[in-house]
Amino acid sequence: MLVNLKFFDLNARGLKVMPLGILPKISHLQYLTVYWHSNATVVDEEEIASLKELETSAGHFDDVGKFSMYIKSLENRRVACYKIQVGMWGDGSGFFTFRLVGKRVIFENCNLRRGDESLVLPNDVQFLNINSCHDLRSLCDVPSLNHTSELQCVSLNECEGIEHILSFSSCTLPLLQTEKLELWGLDNLSVLFWKEKAASA
Repeated sequence: MLVNLKFFDLNARGLKVMPLGILPKISHLQYLTVYWHSNATVVDEEEIASLKELETSAGHFDDVGKFSMYIKSLENRRVACYKIQVGMWGDGSGFFTFRLVGKRVIFENCNLRRGDESLVLPNDVQFLNINSCHDLRSLCDVPSLNHTSELQCVSLNECEGIEHILSFSSCTLPLLQTEKLELWGLDNLSVLFWKEKAASA
């Protein structure tokens, strides 16, 4: 086994699951990507969390719970650069990893609404993509956004439930300081910023 391996770029389009037991044996990894134009490459959250020296990573979790468990396991450790895909993907044709830049999380077909308190975002996420997550009415339905500190860009794409982006009366988000907001295919979007009327005396 390559116990001193530091760079592992697994370019395997047909790979379905990262075999268990491999990552703990190459624990000195600093760079790890385990997908490339693949629609089902899954990373075990406990095994990737065991890589204490990891600086750059890219991978795919198949559900929000596993992703959140991984983020919690990082504790105070910071990964300098990452791209994490979460959820069920179509044919995978829209996602490529020619190079990794910044800190990005992408959700596809996930349940992200406020009732699911298990969702934990990295505090240092810079780019957030939310695609086809139809249960959301606004970004206020993602409470962990309140704890991010470096958010630069938010992209909402084909989320059928989105009616507004923010509600000033019910949430305060770092989105107010973000540099870029991308809205695509939000057929039910009626207003950008919702302000509830004050109750009459």
